[in-house]
Amino acid sequence: GVAGLVPRGSGHILVDVNGKEYAQLIDKGLMGSCFYYQGTSKYLSDDKIGDAVDNETVEEGKGTDKEHHFDEAFGYFGVPIDFPTNTEGLMFWGKYCNKRDALLGTNEIMNDFIKGRAAISAKAKEGQDSAVAEIKRLWEKVAAATAIHYLNDGLANIYDDGDRIHSLTEGYAFIDALRYNADGSVTGADVDEVLAVLGDNFWIVTEAQIEAARDLLAAKAGLESVKTDL
Repeated sequence: GVAGLVPRGSGHILVDVNGKEYAQLIDKGLMGSCFYYQGTSKYLSDDKIGDAVDNETVEEGKGTDKEHHFDEAFGYFGVPIDFPTNTEGLMFWGKYCNKRDALLGTNEIMNDFIKGRAAISAKAKEGQDSAVAEIKRLWEKVAAATAIHYLNDGLANIYDDGDRIHSLTEGYAFIDALRYNADGSVTGADVDEVLAVLGDNFWIVTEAQIEAARDLLAAKAGLESVKTDL
């Protein structure tokens, strides 16, 4: 119940009075509130790639405004242009997408990025809309599945303060990230409900609380069949 340094592995982590790790709140918090928001709600919105956005005037090195905005959404995902054949140097969401792929096939999102970009260049509205919907769906699946993964890690390390706090803080941040996809199936109210079940104090959190939060999130995200495998 005291903020400060908690042993973890060969070092320490810095936590607040409720047992949340500052570094993970910042790192994973920005992945949700900045990268995920910008990649789904902002640059894949009608304001950026809708019918009113210029898709005729080509700027050297950038393409049309609509093409460029779509490319910015891709940039927030954090993978090379030859992903998933190339998985070197994955960053942020791309790294976690690749980790979830074996179980959930999430790397298919790359094909949707390619299809969406090609559809914009071909001025094929139906193809663009279909690809964008799939990108948002799969990106949300990565976030929800990764949150569940870390809740499971928290359960596995329930008696180790450092590992439990580290895992649950990551899980907390990935759950919170889900509120930033305006077209996601998991709503802000759903996020608040799951976090309320998990509780706000990772010093005294119980196995029952973690399991209940995991199960509720899995139900809301359509991941019940794999919740114990993540």
